[in-house]
Amino acid sequence: MAKLDLTTEYILKGLTEKTDREAVKGKDHRHQKQCEGTHFRVEESDLVSYFETLTCFCKRPVSRYYTLEYGAILECASYDETKPFFNPRFVCGFHVHEIAWLRLYEQLLQGYTICSRLVELRACPLFNFTYCALFKVHNDYPSVPVGLPTCFCRKPIKMVHEQQVIKKQQDTLLKYLERTSIDQPNKIITNFICANRNEQGVTKCDWMNSADLSVFPKPKNKLHSQVDHSTYHEYTASLKLDVSAYLATTLF
Repeated sequence: MAKLDLTTEYILKGLTEKTDREAVKGKDHRHQKQCEGTHFRVEESDLVSYFETLTCFCKRPVSRYYTLEYGAILECASYDETKPFFNPRFVCGFHVHEIAWLRLYEQLLQGYTICSRLVELRACPLFNFTYCALFKVHNDYPSVPVGLPTCFCRKPIKMVHEQQVIKKQQDTLLKYLERTSIDQPNKIITNFICANRNEQGVTKCDWMNSADLSVFPKPKNKLHSQVDHSTYHEYTASLKLDVSAYLATTLF
């Protein structure tokens, strides 16, 4: 299991104090009324899977690299050359910004709902792709995978967003929260299909895969400028008060 970066762990201290649930509920309700996005609660089991184990879509411990712009970046385990599951050719599409990711986790623990129009997603199309694929939502922010696999036609595939209707289900966000029956919105599944699948009179195939199960050619370069571990820690140490204030604010 991957562990928190020490700097991230330090700046998250103090954010796990008891929260006024009624205040959180009221603020979240106001946000939902004002926001055009999709909102839903996350199952407790999914919270563990998505956040506490820190695994990529491959179900392996995430790889981590550091940036001055966004902090630590968590991505596919296949990037880590020191691990036995390192793959020099292929990766999954997992890519999240660790500080924003754990800040989201903290707010879900407090009782906030998932929002498809999370403001952090505007800054990074790879982060947005991961978020939408994982939580089965869609928004109008830029969204791109790390690359495009090819279908059986040996041509780059096309990304589509398809609605999946689900039934009302029991909210089990956390044990200490009251169980309430809520109407879950229809999920939006991000799939990859043959680019010609819906075209008439052209060669096409039935290749299809969901975004969280797809494998991509490993890119040669990182999307964000990478710095070494010591440079990152020196930089965050000089800005720790600002970073702590950033984490203390809400994402919505």
